[in-house]
Amino acid sequence: MADESLVAEALRAHLDSSTAHFDRLAAQSDPARIEPLDLIAMTALGAAAPVTASAWILGDLGQWLTTEKLSDIPTDVSLAAADASVIHRLADLYNLLRSDASLTRSATTRLLAAKRPSLVPVDDATTRRALSYTKTDSWWLLWREAMNDDVVSSVELARDAVAADIPQAATMSTMRIMDTVLRQSATKTTG
Repeated sequence: MADESLVAEALRAHLDSSTAHFDRLAAQSDPARIEPLDLIAMTALGAAAPVTASAWILGDLGQWLTTEKLSDIPTDVSLAAADASVIHRLADLYNLLRSDASLTRSATTRLLAAKRPSLVPVDDATTRRALSYTKTDSWWLLWREAMNDDVVSSVELARDAVAADIPQAATMSTMRIMDTVLRQSATKTTG
């Protein structure tokens, strides 16, 4: 992923596709709350929350619990820089959404990626296949290890280059761009 021109090409392709609605909608949502826009954004990446899950998340109990947990998770820290306490708080929210809302693993990571795009990558079959890991592997750790200085620098340079033509690129986190590049690459090799 260290080739800046390939990263820029993948980012441009993403921003010109319907999947960019994920980032646009999530950016309009309040980062401290899970809102209907977040649930709609998930569909741009191929996952949907069932009606019962959506009703729980948007209901009084779901809003109270998820908002309380989101308030403890910073919006301005990257996965590479996050300390263990941040990862534990993310894991608590992940487990809450999986158990109480009954969201699938894939839907949960998409929802968390909408709420904390610099911290949470999407985890699904495409990601596992592309990065060669299983459902039982510590996928956050694998992504964290992948965020070395060369990769981060390449992604940031590509983001700056694309942002000159497409301003939305400037608002995308390194994690979201890495996820986008991975998905573009996986689509090209399997499509």
